Amino acid sequence: MDRTEFIFEAEVTHVSNQGYGVIKGPDRVTYFARGTWRGDYGRFQVADAWDGDYQFVEVLAILRPSIDRREAPCPHLGPGTDQCFGCPWMMVDDQAQLREKQHRVVYALERVGLQALPVATIWPSPTAFHYRRRAQFKTNGESLGYAGRQGLAIAPIVHCLVLTDAMQKQLQALRARLPETSWKPGPGHIWNYLDIDEDTDPQQLSINRRRPFQQANAEQNKAMRGWLAEQLASHHRADPILELFAGSGNFTEVLVEQGFSQITALEVGADAIEQLQKKAWPGVEAKRMDLYGKHAAYDVARAAQDARVLIANPPRAGLGTMWRTIPSLPSLQTVILISCDPHSFAGDARRLIQLGFTASRIQPLDQMPHTPHVEVLARFDR
Repeated sequence: MDRTEFIFEAEVTHVSNQGYGVIKGPDRVTYFARGTWRGDYGRFQVADAWDGDYQFVEVLAILRPSIDRREAPCPHLGPGTDQCFGCPWMMVDDQAQLREKQHRVVYALERVGLQALPVATIWPSPTAFHYRRRAQFKTNGESLGYAGRQGLAIAPIVHCLVLTDAMQKQLQALRARLPETSWKPGPGHIWNYLDIDEDTDPQQLSINRRRPFQQANAEQNKAMRGWLAEQLASHHRADPILELFAGSGNFTEVLVEQGFSQITALEVGADAIEQLQKKAWPGVEAKRMDLYGKHAAYDVARAAQDARVLIANPPRAGLGTMWRTIPSLPSLQTVILISCDPHSFAGDARRLIQLGFTASRIQPLDQMPHTPHVEVLARFDR
């Protein structure tokens, strides 16, 4: 029998790390279902799509919705391949989303054997809409929007509920340029992308060019910066600080404002480190370095031998081999880790504890409502 002809009814038992509903079929196979939530009971059909070892099912009908469900306010959210899936949890109550994100952090730590760490209650975003100050739009020169489901099509966007007012204006300015022949993709490509921030000039931009990273939610970024300043309050301002994955200086600026005078800031991105160097902050030595390179741990230890505080804001992959630097930093007393992925964070936390550190603070934070994304701020002391 063709597997895609297999139709069954089942209940969604939980939500995966990627934000999909998880279903155990009558054939005892585990399936993923987009746009579903724990407690949904529905009729499903096996689809010809996979995520790693797990096969997807299409939702034919939700027969008994979860008590956490609500009507999604976004007209672009839907099951079709040309519908947007950028906010896959928008059909779920805000409090249920927060509970799930809290669970993601606790569960990730438990999976690596860290059952009793002090995980604080997640900080919600001050607003669930109009918070996003950066976006990446896809375009083929004729239409413009976000990547559709499975990345097979563009989901054309007229109005996006999570963008700030300034970003809404950017979206409309870009749409006004359509059709745009210079945005057409080359052979074998579905689209080009446009990285847009609030201060981007829509008439002066380059396709397929990444802008230096910045946190998407300005209000939550303020909360993160305030949390960092609080963790540094007890440290002497002459303590040498090593900052890894410094970007263009979002958290470096906090260190400068707090009066620290010996800051080594390392970053791999050329555009980001150039922006940081141009700021010429006193006491900041900003260097470009491949922090995932073969000899990175040795190079970092040599660059900041006397560091007493290590601050790291790595991408989703986590610290990588950077933890190997720590035994070569004999004066190191505090590690502050700002992570955007609970599972890489849990692995990094376990290594830090094995190296003799204690988790003093673990603070989850909702950076991007309506998505599975959760930020984790943590302090470890030797």
